[in-house]
Amino acid sequence: MNELRLANMLSLCIEALRAKGYELEQVAHGSDADVRAARVRSKDRSKPFALDKSDFSKAEAFWLFLKKDGQDVAFAAARVNEFEWGELAGYLDVSYRRLYPDCPFFIPKAPQTLLRLMHGRVVYLGELFFSPSHRGDAPNLRLFVHALFCLCVIKLRADWMFAFVPKKHDRFGYGRLYGFPRLDDAGFQWVKVPPGRRQETVCAISSGDLDARAEFFSCYPEQLTEVFADQK
Repeated sequence: MNELRLANMLSLCIEALRAKGYELEQVAHGSDADVRAARVRSKDRSKPFALDKSDFSKAEAFWLFLKKDGQDVAFAAARVNEFEWGELAGYLDVSYRRLYPDCPFFIPKAPQTLLRLMHGRVVYLGELFFSPSHRGDAPNLRLFVHALFCLCVIKLRADWMFAFVPKKHDRFGYGRLYGFPRLDDAGFQWVKVPPGRRQETVCAISSGDLDARAEFFSCYPEQLTEVFADQK
């Protein structure tokens, strides 16, 4: 892992957004992030990021806000869990049974299931939201998410990052649009979908995946926004 390459990629994302009048701000979990997010989106945050449901410290999570003219227009949150011997699937099996006791789910036992491949320091990415007036710009979305990826590896020392994308969104290619190279649409199935959730595709990127991407853009920095623009 080359942290300098990742820092360079993060800088490229920041500068590309700044050229469009946007600014990024990293905020510690448990500060005023919940209040700020609520101003942009009225919907309650998901249970994995609810303070009264959490099992992690401020040092293990953060929020990233995108601002335009001093106003928050988008945000996302990241939290890390470390699995020295086990796998993400085993943790979710215990954690989600506690968070959603009345909503059974199924994780395939096949070893190639994406949730069973992820181990080490695994970061869950959630709460991604863009205000309606700032949606529809694919390059901005990709730049924001890639800045989030870089921060997860630099700040949280992530080995893997993953998210759940609603299947109806993934059918339109949202998982790839966000920048996740690994998708598993059969890796997690709700038997009974809880309120606020949907049937979802597991999307992931490893630190190695991100490092390879950063290496490419370190050689061809001019391609960063052009490649993203192709995703419109």
